Amino acid sequence: MCWLWESYGNCKNNVAEYRAAEAGIALALDHGVRHLTVLGDSQLVTEQVSGRARVSHARLREFRDLIVAQRGRFLTFSMQRIPRRFNAVADAL
Repeated sequence: MCWLWESYGNCKNNVAEYRAAEAGIALALDHGVRHLTVLGDSQLVTEQVSGRARVSHARLREFRDLIVAQRGRFLTFSMQRIPRRFNAVADAL
């Protein structure tokens, strides 16, 4: 498990969630990770990446498309939602 902290300044919550997922995926690729599980507390982002939810905002679609393209670089890839009430690490930030 790896923890990554990065400030995204003033942006919408979903943009921050996507950017955090992108950064984690890039870090995993840089370190040769072959099996990746991305954990996040955004149900919308998790559902959009999995294809279960539609992405209507163009900027979010760009983020989603990048993550979908990158997941093919892993032998296994999953994205799982952690309910916010169980995500004390995010709350601490």
